[in-house]
Amino acid sequence: MFTPPSSADQHAIPAANAPTTPWAPQTPVNATGSGTKKSAAVAQPLSAPSGTTAAAPGLGSLPYFAFDKDDLSPDLVAQVNLANGNLLLTASDGSLSGPGLDLRNDRFYNGLSTAAGSYGGGWSSTLSQVDFGLRVSGTTAAFNGPTGITPKFTKSGTTWTAPTGFNATLTENDASTTAMYVLQYNQGGEKLSFSSNGYITSDTDRNGTGNHYAYNSSNQVSTITNAAGRQFTVSWSGNTPSLITHVDDSAGRDWQYDSNSAGQLSRVTKPGNVIENYTYDSSGRIATAQVSGAQGGDELITFGYDTSSRITSIKVALASSPSTLVSSRTYTYGSLSATMTDGNNHTTTYALNAAGNELSATDALGQKHSAGYDTNDNVTSTTDALGGSPGNQTTAKYDSLNNQTSVNIPTGAGSTASYSSSSSCTTTQTGNVNLPKCSTDAANDKQAFTYDTAGNMTSEKDSTSGGTGVTPVTKTYEDSTGSICGGVAGQVCTATNGNAGVTHYTYDSNGNLTQVTPPSSIGQVQYLNYDSLGRLLTVKDNKGQTTTYTYTVRDQLSQTTYQDGSTVQVSYYANGLPQTTTDSTQQTPETLTYDAIGRTLSQTGPGTASESYTYDEVGNVLSYTDTSGTVNYTYNGDNTLHSTTEPGGSCPASGVPAANSGCIQYTYNANGFELTRTFPGGAKITTKPDASGRPISIVATDSTNAVKDSLSYSYTVAGGSGLTADRTQIQSMTSTAITGVTAGAVTSYTYDTLGRLKSAVEKSGSTQTASWAYAYDADGNRTSEIRSGSTGATAGTVTYKYNAGDEITSTSADTGTWAYDANGDQTTDGITGQAQAPNDRDAISSIGSESLTDFAQGNSSQLSRSTPSSSYTGSALGLSTETQGSATTAYTRAPSGDLISERTGSGTYYYVKDALGSVIGLFSSTGSYTGGYSYSPYGELRASTTNGTAANNAVVAANPLRYIGGYFDSGSSLYKLGARYYDPTVGRFTQVDPSGQSQNQYLYASDDPINGSDSSGAVTSYGGEFCDIICVGYNQNVAADGQQGGTITLGLGGEEGASYHVSRDSEEEDPYGIGSGASCTSADGPLGVFGEIATATYPQGGEGSEGFGASYGAEEGCGVEADFSRVF
Repeated sequence: MFTPPSSADQHAIPAANAPTTPWAPQTPVNATGSGTKKSAAVAQPLSAPSGTTAAAPGLGSLPYFAFDKDDLSPDLVAQVNLANGNLLLTASDGSLSGPGLDLRNDRFYNGLSTAAGSYGGGWSSTLSQVDFGLRVSGTTAAFNGPTGITPKFTKSGTTWTAPTGFNATLTENDASTTAMYVLQYNQGGEKLSFSSNGYITSDTDRNGTGNHYAYNSSNQVSTITNAAGRQFTVSWSGNTPSLITHVDDSAGRDWQYDSNSAGQLSRVTKPGNVIENYTYDSSGRIATAQVSGAQGGDELITFGYDTSSRITSIKVALASSPSTLVSSRTYTYGSLSATMTDGNNHTTTYALNAAGNELSATDALGQKHSAGYDTNDNVTSTTDALGGSPGNQTTAKYDSLNNQTSVNIPTGAGSTASYSSSSSCTTTQTGNVNLPKCSTDAANDKQAFTYDTAGNMTSEKDSTSGGTGVTPVTKTYEDSTGSICGGVAGQVCTATNGNAGVTHYTYDSNGNLTQVTPPSSIGQVQYLNYDSLGRLLTVKDNKGQTTTYTYTVRDQLSQTTYQDGSTVQVSYYANGLPQTTTDSTQQTPETLTYDAIGRTLSQTGPGTASESYTYDEVGNVLSYTDTSGTVNYTYNGDNTLHSTTEPGGSCPASGVPAANSGCIQYTYNANGFELTRTFPGGAKITTKPDASGRPISIVATDSTNAVKDSLSYSYTVAGGSGLTADRTQIQSMTSTAITGVTAGAVTSYTYDTLGRLKSAVEKSGSTQTASWAYAYDADGNRTSEIRSGSTGATAGTVTYKYNAGDEITSTSADTGTWAYDANGDQTTDGITGQAQAPNDRDAISSIGSESLTDFAQGNSSQLSRSTPSSSYTGSALGLSTETQGSATTAYTRAPSGDLISERTGSGTYYYVKDALGSVIGLFSSTGSYTGGYSYSPYGELRASTTNGTAANNAVVAANPLRYIGGYFDSGSSLYKLGARYYDPTVGRFTQVDPSGQSQNQYLYASDDPINGSDSSGAVTSYGGEFCDIICVGYNQNVAADGQQGGTITLGLGGEEGASYHVSRDSEEEDPYGIGSGASCTSADGPLGVFGEIATATYPQGGEGSEGFGASYGAEEGCGVEADFSRVF
């Protein structure tokens, strides 16, 4: 445990004292003696050799750079610039939390840089004037960012113009000497202020909240102080060049930087005696990095170069076994091209233009993705690998300020955004020209946004003519006086939901969130207390329960103590990965081991029993072993899953898997979309996508090729045709063969102007066979449900009433009274009378007469339940086994967590799922159909097979994984979805959102269960395994530090599937801080930028105190993310 001194956050913002001499970049160092050296005895260059050049697009990182990214350790990331071969290493040495922008201590290494940098050897720093400044000369202003970027602004009259590809604005204020020049990133709003001589004086968010620099008499940065009064102190050597030797924070923690005889950074010692060692080759380039590892010892990373100092290889092994590689990549370069070869000897070839944009990527199977750009390096189109002319294209447009104004997917659906008043956007707001004032989605539904003068969003309204007219959220913020709610500028003071329920937030003078007062109808207040580093120490919740936290010297959570005195303790390896988690209520801790690169090798302990994993050099899981046996996986050349083999099984060299073989095979199209899944005995699922990669049909056939389950989907609005009729939400579903549904019945869906499901009407021909209709209040609460026909439930109308905190107060179907505890967790269901008992760990300890046991915090790691008596084990993939008495059911999953089969005492059964991931059928291991299910829109069981054999009916009845693949708790008739329980009868969760990401804490799938699901209980995913969502929305949350974090997005959601399918991973404009980042889900893969066009603007703070403590009052927008909970 590490307890910082109370003075760690008592440092006042220093008066600006920037040097009076003009700032200039460091003089490059070379091997022949010219330039600046440490001493006359230097025998090697401090960085890359003299004459080394970085071709376009240059050093560092900007959003349009084409990178191949490799996470080398928890603290070290490599990015290879495919256009010029520059190796960019980013090392995280720690941070100090605070409102606005966290104060980060990061290092960067550019392999093609000839400058020594602040640490020597080419390493630069976020904390140094050596690497961070503005050089103004006449009509030119050159910005040097810590990552190595050097964009140059040009001046005409009084206006500075940014260079192509650098989305920022430079303004000049001659009346200020400390902030004469302000560089502001257009979308993110981050502001860098420079003195009249070009020295960095502050780095703040759009509210002016952030970090401030002070200098010593030698014109070097001496301290950086954040808005919470926490501080880094920088110490320098007396040599020439002067290098950073220590960084100390105000809590007394020390980061030591040692150099070798050539002045190159050779050793970094971090708090907790975490060590990194570096060596260099005879040309001055980094040769090896040895970093602290896990149980196997240190990790050794080896780098190779060509004669032009371009990176050619990155290899990772344990230092004790350097020849046994766990990961490797090699690179070769041609004229406007590059090739990456992975550890499986599979190649990806990239084509680039002269500006360094990635034009195309072709994988080992010859599958090619391509992209187009405008003159400002914005992605204007992406073309998939299915070929054709022009192929399946996603397109985007931008205005003159590089704001994205529209995006369209290949099938036509699109969205637009307006940043000023126009015929389609009536707004009185004239400022903040980079923030959208209005948006229109694919259904022509409109939203209007308002902001305060700093650019904080104050409201979002449904402005569709004839629409709901709802304003889901309004917010007020602290100003620079700190007199409204006690915090600092930009922190949220109030959040008002659509039903006028107001949540109030109170802060201390350092910006720590100390009090949360929910709407008056709920009543209780939550109190939070912090140490001087802003780490959450205690939370006294609305029930009066106090939870206490302690931390390591590296800010890792080490112990949680609950109201009842029980504890959860966590220990860590030297590389920061968790080693053991010990719950005082359980006899056995959970223990993890890792390979050299940090991939989990084994898990033992409660809820995991004994599990192990093996990997190839690319990181694909080759095998998973638990108490039920070993599951093996093989892959195609593009790293898509080729086959899964269950314990004791085998796959044929060719042809269909034999009955009882335990073999599952997969095929894909060139985009990595799964087309077929073939089970033992020849049963098969065939899925067909449209041009936008969305499923339009799912057909399951048995071993005789007879159709057993069949669904098809249409995204075309009723009565429409062509591109303009395409929508992002499913408009209709045809049930050709589904349990309990008339063959060929068509279900049509309608949505309100907020995208919430309004009706689902099923017809067989012209005869209506079933229907559901829903109405909602202004905060998304269901106010009525009308069922008719064959819905599987009682026909009629049920109405609902709520308080300002979105708790149900009554329904027309009540048999008793609804009740909630002071934390907002449901304790009594007024319809069924079923009781639920939340404990002091935010877990449910009992439901009715059923008792439940969980490991550590919350519901995510459930160990057992009493009715029927069951115990569980889980892995990183999801629920692994369920044991009832002497009978154990094991679940086979793909490495992604995707559910494949259940292996029971009576046999193995393979799952058929719809587009949301709901189980609609099962096949036996011989390929015969066992039975299936159908569901209402919100997941109530509509029908299940009852007319099969007694054995088959028993299998269908016993299978617990059903709606969206979630666990159906038969004792309570609720679904266990990760962190929470879900009640399909009322279509909402019974507990508040533990992530705090929803304005309404109980909503399920944002009231759109046809297109969205939430298997984790914490985040809505769209489209099951695929997600092509055009979204214009605003996600905003208040974290434990009270700073609002927000993302305004206009673009496509990422597609979770093949590893190559990625969106632009732009980091930030200059990713040492909070600039403009990628959004709508970003995934890393060998094809670089290809995937959906996605943008994110408006990231600010909001990360809380090292991630501990809840987030409050957040609004759920278009979050698109695949998530598999650790257990189920």
